[in-house]
Amino acid sequence: MLTAAGALVRLVDPGAYGWQLTGQLLASVAQPLVLAATTTVAARCFPPPERAAAIAAGSAAQFVGVLVGALAGRPLVEAGGLRRLLEAHAALAVVAAAALLVLLRVADVAPVEHRDAHGLGWLRHEPLLWRLGGLLLVGVGVFNALATWLDPVMAGLGHPGVGGALLAVATLAGVAGAATLPGPVARAGRRRLLLVTATTATGVVFGLLTVLHTPVVAGVLLAVLGAVLLAGLPVALEWSEAHVGVARSGTATAALLLAGNLGGVLLVLAVQPVVGSPRAALGVIALAAVPGLWLALGLPRREEEA
Repeated sequence: MLTAAGALVRLVDPGAYGWQLTGQLLASVAQPLVLAATTTVAARCFPPPERAAAIAAGSAAQFVGVLVGALAGRPLVEAGGLRRLLEAHAALAVVAAAALLVLLRVADVAPVEHRDAHGLGWLRHEPLLWRLGGLLLVGVGVFNALATWLDPVMAGLGHPGVGGALLAVATLAGVAGAATLPGPVARAGRRRLLLVTATTATGVVFGLLTVLHTPVVAGVLLAVLGAVLLAGLPVALEWSEAHVGVARSGTATAALLLAGNLGGVLLVLAVQPVVGSPRAALGVIALAAVPGLWLALGLPRREEEA
């Protein structure tokens, strides 16, 4: 409801900064509530064998939204200015809010049997969550840096105008990976393997891009990376839910996503000073995989050890 309200407030006067800021603040307050509900809704509305798939669907939807927003923004503005863009946002938000209200009335939502009465102190004693949070800091940071700097980096390497298409390829592959990999990975007890693979692929792919950067080769490399990198988010969220239980899953998800958002800011800023030197920019992103790999290798080898 906050998301829909924010979208409608921005429509009051597209040319007034105050209305735009107010609407955006409402949407910003709503975002962590929606994202943190990914694991809680899955845990309360689906039986254990189906939860990994439910979390994967919710996580993949986030990446779909990022891709649609990135690709649709310019055509909407060109067709009808900022108002047309805000109208599209408002229509989508209102339809989503109405659909959610209807679904919550017909869905079987299990009650939470135990509410944690000790605040957030328990988070300090959860090494698994700290490692998963560090991995999301790296993973989301890499994806945000890729989305922000891929176009100027590819232009600097002699391939102007291909950054948007390559980002779309990486994101589409990531959506496919995020939607299909977490379920089988969780059932096979291979969460650690996927996270190690994702961090290793990050370093290898960005290292190769410094020397193999033709659009076709870059597209293949980024598609492979996107499939495993974006799958890491639902895998980490599902592992945290299985580890802490339903009552604490929302808090755990919020903490992990907060770490991911922090990484999204830090790595973008880390690349900015060297973006004029494309190979150096790719090298900075590749180096982010080093602490990520250290964190991934420190994860429990078997689920029981968590």
